[in-house]
Amino acid sequence: MVKELSLSYVRIRYPDLNREYYSNKEKVRKLISFAKDFYLWIKKQLVES
Repeated sequence: MVKELSLSYVRIRYPDLNREYYSNKEKVRKLISFAKDFYLWIKKQLVES
């Protein structure tokens, strides 16, 4: 899923790709959910180090 998060950065920058890959709320909801989990994991790693 990290790969998808990375690709999403490129995809949301361009309107044609944006509409193709994120055409409904469910696709966006999955991405946001993963981004949140990934952020919390990184934050935990930084606090523990």
